[in-house]
Amino acid sequence: MKRYELWQNSWDRTQEPVSIELPDSWDVVFHDMPANHMPAMTQEQIREKLAAPIGAETIRGMAEKGHHAVIVFDDLSRGTPTQEIAEIVIGELLAGGIREENIFFLCALGTHAPLTQADFAVKLGWDLVERFPVYNHDCHSHCKEIGKDREGKPIEINEAFLACDVRIGIGSVSPHPMNGYGGGGKLLFPGLASLRTTAANHGRLEYGFLGSQETCGLREDINAGTRLAGQFFVIDAILNARHEIVDLFCGDPLLEHRAAMEASSRAHAMEYAGARDIVISNSNTKSDEPFSSKRVSSMSAKPGGDWVIIAHNPAGELFHQLKGQSSPWYGGPLYKPHEKRKKLPFGRVIFYTPHPSMYTKLACDEPEKLVFAKTWDEVLALLREKYPERASVSIFSDGCIGYFPEKVKEAERK
Repeated sequence: MKRYELWQNSWDRTQEPVSIELPDSWDVVFHDMPANHMPAMTQEQIREKLAAPIGAETIRGMAEKGHHAVIVFDDLSRGTPTQEIAEIVIGELLAGGIREENIFFLCALGTHAPLTQADFAVKLGWDLVERFPVYNHDCHSHCKEIGKDREGKPIEINEAFLACDVRIGIGSVSPHPMNGYGGGGKLLFPGLASLRTTAANHGRLEYGFLGSQETCGLREDINAGTRLAGQFFVIDAILNARHEIVDLFCGDPLLEHRAAMEASSRAHAMEYAGARDIVISNSNTKSDEPFSSKRVSSMSAKPGGDWVIIAHNPAGELFHQLKGQSSPWYGGPLYKPHEKRKKLPFGRVIFYTPHPSMYTKLACDEPEKLVFAKTWDEVLALLREKYPERASVSIFSDGCIGYFPEKVKEAERK
């Protein structure tokens, strides 16, 4: 048997690998990423990056002129190890003269469910949670209009963010199935936007191709809103499958994001191996959005092939107030009933998790295709029933942040 190890347990930072085995007779391609072979940055290297921002004043320089500071950070649907960056940011703010009681953290939930104190501690560490107030963004209230979008609809953003004269954001950049790449101004839109602003932005369905740096309608809206919001110093990390920081960019949210996208395009690239019978996608970096690997997996599967998802997070699928299902009959403003969703190219979706739930199953576009397996032996038994002798297999070290440059070039030529 061939053995492969895939990183899991990102949500609680224990980071233990899961071992899977496949028959020797199967043709297996393991799609690794350069990021997984890059050394993790040291605290000193992070400090050096923060001291040389792109197109912006340093954090300490901003603090010397400011009075109130907010540190915006992404939620548990992203793997950013916020604590090790935030501790340095706090030091720079204090050194610049911001009083400790005038600093607070704000979680850029977008339209996701609020985090608990224990969740905050996963992102920030208990020391920072004890020292500083940490708040959840509320997309339903206390969002102020700062302008109009290209259709004349209001652009609304968190009032507490606008009330501060020093604004820092901590996030990460990786290929994104709707925006080409995440990071940058996404910490604000949808991170700190109102529900109706996000509904207008996402509802246009002007999405970018996974891993493409070309501007799409969605990103245009994000960039325009970010500029309207005013001063915002963004820190974007490049992560590997273990959630280690292997590169980092900071400064002006549009300029640093451009540099971060370039770095991510190299760090998260995977080689395309053609259409396969079985696609095994590890979902560690977005463990509460495990279906995020659908785009890259669908590019790799033969019609009717099997899609195996590995996600061991006991929290399960997160609740999305914009498009999530909130009853047997309805959901958020952009919720689509299953019969109106695009059909999956897979014959089966085998979900490997010790924590199966019906809500996770309903998050699948075709729930009737999803089969849970609590152990790898169960997964392998299901696969060998269909492929007793031979099978072609692709394994993604992390299907939520990897992408195929070859497919991006094809899409951009069309």
